[in-house]
Amino acid sequence: MKKILLLLSVVFASIGLFGQQITMSNGTFNACGGIFTDDGVGAAYSATNYTITICPDTPGDVIQLDFSAFALQTSPGNGNSDSFTIYDGDGTNAASLGGYGGSDLQGYQVTGTVNNPTGCLTIVFQDNGPDNATSPGWEAAVSCTTPCANPTANSAITNPVPIGAVQTVSVCIGDPVSFSSAGSSAAQGFTIASYNWNFDDGTVQEGNTANATHSFDEAGEYVVTL
Repeated sequence: MKKILLLLSVVFASIGLFGQQITMSNGTFNACGGIFTDDGVGAAYSATNYTITICPDTPGDVIQLDFSAFALQTSPGNGNSDSFTIYDGDGTNAASLGGYGGSDLQGYQVTGTVNNPTGCLTIVFQDNGPDNATSPGWEAAVSCTTPCANPTANSAITNPVPIGAVQTVSVCIGDPVSFSSAGSSAAQGFTIASYNWNFDDGTVQEGNTANATHSFDEAGEYVVTL
């Protein structure tokens, strides 16, 4: 008797959970995912002015926009270039995060700041010229993040010890120099995640170590920063 071997093949369907499509328009949207585009959605955008506000779903977070594409119509010299202005809040009375045109935001990221209690970003698009026929507009991934207040960096040379108050020492080539970040602090409610030492000779040390030691292979003057 011949036996038949049955192989059970299980195919798993992959289900992607994508956020909403937010097309440029007038109004307010709440989202922590999705894609934000011009009103042409891949085609030429219209000559329409809009003001849109995008707010996070999670209290305490802020909106982040990652622009994978950004190309607005420009008319150099006559002031008729299209403009894209971003405000750090839920209206145009909030602090401006800049006005942009052309390809200014291509590959860039814009995030609400720690000074933004709403977490929203408000975008004003102004079409200042003739109907757009060639510029593709923009596309940005929408996400939410917790804003971080900048820490205070305070570094010192600890070995050899500088003479006087100025943080300057002279050493021989190859001699180790030790540095300390004592006095550095995070803003209230935050902690320091990493320390980034730049030794001005092409070497950068990054990690969770507060102190560093480095030697220099060539004569010269080096400004070390934390």
